[in-house]
Amino acid sequence: MAIDWMYAPFQTSFLGTPMKQLWPDFLLWERFFQSHRIESMIEIGTGSGGLSLYFFLQAQQRRFVFWTYDVVVPDVLGTVLGESLKKCFRRQNVWEPDFASLVTIAPRPLLLYCDGGHKTREMQTFVPLLKPGDFAAVHDWGNEINDKDLEPIKNMITPIWKSESEELKSWTRFFST
Repeated sequence: MAIDWMYAPFQTSFLGTPMKQLWPDFLLWERFFQSHRIESMIEIGTGSGGLSLYFFLQAQQRRFVFWTYDVVVPDVLGTVLGESLKKCFRRQNVWEPDFASLVTIAPRPLLLYCDGGHKTREMQTFVPLLKPGDFAAVHDWGNEINDKDLEPIKNMITPIWKSESEELKSWTRFFST
């Protein structure tokens, strides 16, 4: 039996900061961070910054480098923890040419998280820049992106926990390269 608020993305927050995530997604994020070592993470789409705070704390605890990109500065940067998050935030359009070079030079293994305004384009553009042993994740699965959208890059990635993600009704999907 599902608890309604577990699947209410517009009623979710982390440390009081709004985020458009489902609570079951956190089960998968925790599992990912417990079972995969990364040296860096790039988040496309900071949004309100609730999930960025979560990633920032994971990065601090697990000692990986974290950057989050958005064209709008989130209010969360004015909070106590947000002051620390500022060093990870970049106000930048990821479609500017220099962003792709950042993906190629990031410490490896890298986790690229696509949660900006054009998830299909983000995955199709930046996943080919990943190296063997890197990871990709995308949000809004089944809403803004699905398997057919990944057809051009399907030979570059392998789903992680596909059946578990479906069973949880997660909006996040994970892939290895």
